[in-house]
This record gives sequence, C-alpha cells and structure tokens, in this order.
Amino acid sequence: MTSADDCWTDHRLIRSIMSIRLMRKRRMQKRPSRPKLNIDLLGDTTYQQQLQDALSAALPKQYPEDTEKHWGTLSTAIINSCKNILGASRLV
Repeated sequence: MTSADDCWTDHRLIRSIMSIRLMRKRRMQKRPSRPKLNIDLLGDTTYQQQLQDALSAALPKQYPEDTEKHWGTLSTAIINSCKNILGASRLV
C-alpha cells in the first residue's frame, strides 16, 4: 500500500496566480434641469390669454413628417412661450 505522499493526490497544495483588476464606479453626470415656471400666474385670465396667443403664434401651421422633429419643434415652442409669459418661479 502506498501513501498519499507518494502519489501526490491528497492534500497537495495548489498555487494559483490571478490578476484581478477592479474598476472604479462611474459617477453619472447630472443632467441640467429646466428652471421651474411660475404657474401661479395661470390663475389670472389675462396670463392665460397671453399664453394662448403666444403659443398660437409660436407653433407652426405645418408640422414635419418626422416625429422627432415634430416633438422638437412642439416642445421648444411650448417651453419658450411659457418662459416668456410666465417667467421663472421665485423661491420663498
């Protein structure tokens, strides 16, 4: 009968070389936020009428066929009209 030391089967130490590289966690960039609008002014009918007039003047009569371009023109017209009429909200 041979011992385990002769066969090198049991309890043999295994040496392993590993190269582990840990990546640092990426920090997400903050998106610039739009300024808050003073929507309290919409309670007044004169501001409502001014906003409706500004929107009807700013929105094009013919919309492009591409939905991305359509949304781009629509959103910029709405945001710019609201900024001009309502203005930024003041923090209290």
